Amino acid sequence: MSRRSVSRKLSSLRSYYHYLEQEGVVSHNPFKQVTMPKAQKHLPEFFYEEELVKLFEVEDLRTPLGQRNQALLELFMQQECALVK
Repeated sequence: MSRRSVSRKLSSLRSYYHYLEQEGVVSHNPFKQVTMPKAQKHLPEFFYEEELVKLFEVEDLRTPLGQRNQALLELFMQQECALVK
């Protein structure tokens, strides 16, 4: 079972026992002491150069919306390049 599945099940049980505790059905929530498994880290996805070229060519720079989108794309690319360095 994956870590994410275990986390979901633990979270559900913790919430259910919290509800039972509030309703007075149980006096102790045994899942309060259980630690959640650490989330799996995934490798970041990346774009190939051809995909980036297509991405930057899509917007019509004559419109305010196109200019805004182009500026956002360039900002994100600059931030990503700074993080990689």
